[in-house]
Amino acid sequence: MKQGMKRWISTLLVLSLVCAFIPSATFAVSLQPAPLVQQQTAAAVIPDTMDPDQQIYTIHLVDKPQVVLSSWNVDCLADPEAAGLLLRQAMKERKTNLTFYFEASASILFDDLINSIRDFAMAHTGNPTEGDYLKWQRGEIGANASYYTDGITNEYKLDFTITYYTTAQQEAQVDAAVAELLQSLNLNGKTDYEKLCAVYDWICSNVTYDHANLNNSTYKMKHTAYAALINRTAVCQGYAVLLYRLMLELGIDCRVVTGIGNGGDHGWNIVKLDGRYYNVDPTWDATYKQGGAAYNFFLRSNATFEDHTRDSDFTTTQFNTDYPMSTADYIPPAQNCPHNWGKGEVTKRPNCKEEGVMTYTCSLCGKTRTEPIDKTNAHTWNEGEITKQPTTESAGQMAYTCIVCGYVIYEEIPMLSHTPGDLNNDGEVTDADAIYLLYATFDPQSYPLPQNADYNSDGAVTDADAIYLLYATFDPEGYPLA
Repeated sequence: MKQGMKRWISTLLVLSLVCAFIPSATFAVSLQPAPLVQQQTAAAVIPDTMDPDQQIYTIHLVDKPQVVLSSWNVDCLADPEAAGLLLRQAMKERKTNLTFYFEASASILFDDLINSIRDFAMAHTGNPTEGDYLKWQRGEIGANASYYTDGITNEYKLDFTITYYTTAQQEAQVDAAVAELLQSLNLNGKTDYEKLCAVYDWICSNVTYDHANLNNSTYKMKHTAYAALINRTAVCQGYAVLLYRLMLELGIDCRVVTGIGNGGDHGWNIVKLDGRYYNVDPTWDATYKQGGAAYNFFLRSNATFEDHTRDSDFTTTQFNTDYPMSTADYIPPAQNCPHNWGKGEVTKRPNCKEEGVMTYTCSLCGKTRTEPIDKTNAHTWNEGEITKQPTTESAGQMAYTCIVCGYVIYEEIPMLSHTPGDLNNDGEVTDADAIYLLYATFDPQSYPLPQNADYNSDGAVTDADAIYLLYATFDPEGYPLA
């Protein structure tokens, strides 16, 4: 501001901006900073659309102006982008306090100015440790402001306080672990698709969902790339931020997208391949991968990315222009595909004569491969055939033949009882023997009889003999069997 003004009016404006990300049941944070309230509002409570809890935005206005004759006489920033760069660098270094001076037209609303600085600070730049990596791993950002005005120009002193989900030391661990992981994946000379597949497979194979801390609202670590990479367990935000970090490290553009997944708050990613963006959900696909199934949410178009509805920030004309989505799922060249085979399907069952076939289909490119299934030791037997009838003097023989390979086994049929009427050879004459005789009149091959089964002496073995035998069990003297 120019010197020599007759009078300066000083008004203390304390603005507490709570832009915290608070976990919810599914996507574990507040994923879009709510708009600042107007300056004339003394207090406002704005519900967080991503969390059942609420965030409180408070503005205190001091109505006792102080009369000051001069400004601070310091160099002031005048560009919100430059101020945003200062805030961004402070956040990358995990500084908890930042103070600078800013000059702006008095016609600019203060909340618009702060929003602009904040947006520049967390804008997507393509740098792996900026953009969404900062946005989704910070806690509260508070801003206290004092300003002088001559009615035309405002000169602000801005004091920011910032909290984070991770420390600078933990981020140093992440940096080292990221470098080690990418080196271990041996991605030199690989295509972007092959790099994505390698990273995605690693995340889905090695990071588990943090069910233990899902409802612990004080445990913020679960929302971070540190939790996913170092602790190997996180909620969906940790999965998404880690994929974002690794993709940008490899020069592949990626964003974190938030919205509703299967009815609850959720977050996922979009990734750029061959000039278009595709949806991926490493959290849900990790469940498929670790269960032995093929991916279901990998490189999908919006049309096939089921149970995912974006928040409004990701459906604007500007966002769709900046990140054009493919209208179809990505189909990789089969020769370059690392393949995700899943559990496979038995397309030919093995038996005692031939091997079976297990067929696997890549969920990424559609290619199939087969593996043999060993022959079984189990035969499929027919009902058997009596090859020798038993007598009271010798045992009989039953032959069983495998209907697949023709292998034959034999079983002995016990000798017939010397006790008249004991047809089933259990050592006594009961109604069970009468039933056995009745069956024998229909199927003599399966139910062999002694030569003296014509108990009523009518010259033939019929159901009448079965009735006679039944009577004999009640009245052996009236119905002799010898």
